[in-house]
Amino acid sequence: QGDRVGFWGEVDRVYGPAPRELVVEDGVMGRTVVITKDAGFPDAVVWNPWVDKARALSDLPDSGFRRFVCVEVGAVRTPVTVRPGAEWEGSQTLCVKRPQLPPE
Repeated sequence: QGDRVGFWGEVDRVYGPAPRELVVEDGVMGRTVVITKDAGFPDAVVWNPWVDKARALSDLPDSGFRRFVCVEVGAVRTPVTVRPGAEWEGSQTLCVKRPQLPPE
């Protein structure tokens, strides 16, 4: 809804054009992850396998889907083709922010 994404089941969605800054609020760990996308990545992808697909992933415990979400930037809606000898550049910056503790 609006500028927030929530899910209660499997999710594998592409959003675009996505805002330059994506924010993941991690209430359990008390931190915020900020993903800043630069030129080359107009889209964002949000993914979580949920129950059935999590069981099929060898590197994820069966209940692991409850503790993570994959948020990444990309060029998904309009894929980039890089011809031989050509160049393409895209970048993103990840920043983990913890809340400031009050002074003692």
